[in-house]
Amino acid sequence: MKMVTAYDITQGLKALGIQKSSVVIVHASLRSFGSVEGGAQAVCHAMLSICGTILLPAGSWDLTGIPAPPGLLRPHNAAANAETWQVFDAAVSRAVPL
Repeated sequence: MKMVTAYDITQGLKALGIQKSSVVIVHASLRSFGSVEGGAQAVCHAMLSICGTILLPAGSWDLTGIPAPPGLLRPHNAAANAETWQVFDAAVSRAVPL
């Protein structure tokens, strides 16, 4: 497997048309980049060097109390699953922003 570098990431972002005036929402795992020379720090530095504004959404079940939809939970994920779509919809309708 090819080692991904910060340069590779910056070139990919540029190829997508991303520039300093761009607002980017990022939701990815480090593994999705493959093997990265310099790890997470290299990914962050590459993105900061190209992107204008970066939003990194985060949330956790213990803060929201909303279970994952039924049947959509990936293996080895510690989050709870709703038993039915009705249970999931009810939990979402009760949710309030923190």
